[in-house]
Amino acid sequence: MGEGLKTQDDKFKINIIQWGKQVGEVAIKHGRSLEQVLSATHFFRTAIWSFIEDQTKTKQLSAGQIFTIAKSLDPLLDQAVYGFSQSYVENYRKISEVFTMALDELSVPNVPVFDGVAILPLVGDIDTNRAQMIINQTMQRATELEISKLILDLSGVSFGDTMVANHIFKLADGLSLLGVKTIITWISPAIAQTSVQLDIKLERLVTCATLKQALANIGYGLLQET
Repeated sequence: MGEGLKTQDDKFKINIIQWGKQVGEVAIKHGRSLEQVLSATHFFRTAIWSFIEDQTKTKQLSAGQIFTIAKSLDPLLDQAVYGFSQSYVENYRKISEVFTMALDELSVPNVPVFDGVAILPLVGDIDTNRAQMIINQTMQRATELEISKLILDLSGVSFGDTMVANHIFKLADGLSLLGVKTIITWISPAIAQTSVQLDIKLERLVTCATLKQALANIGYGLLQET
């Protein structure tokens, strides 16, 4: 900081920003909040001004010299805070994206029930991004698990818009191309209305009112009875 006050060099201002970015990375690493670290800048400023006050008494600095220092010091501190804030927000965004991606992957639980058959129970709100994740993950897992029949249970799903519903029906079409028979359970009135708006022919899909009926449709109920 003293070097910056002395040289007034733009290159040093860049170094100050880089230093602030490093502080931001350390703060994220140790779980410090943005509010906690920004509040610490108050003590940083206080320490610097205490040092300047001591130097003023020792070296008998004039009012003009003190004003010059103040005019240069505050912009340097602002640059450091800018670098820190920028780094903190950027690193936090990256961590959030990784966390969201991991959470989305865990929210596509293809559960094998017996050879070649799996259930995909979907729960919660589904936006367009999650719908695309479901399509990608399900088609990949269907190939890995050698699934021939998939029960898509929608009983716990809240559809946000027609685009999301369209993605779900596209999933059934995509699985069909892979040779996977998709049985959709619990078509709610809202989903049925959406399918009408999208001109989706539900008769081309295998649908069942409940999971029990879907299992019976693929022979699981018959196996239980015998």
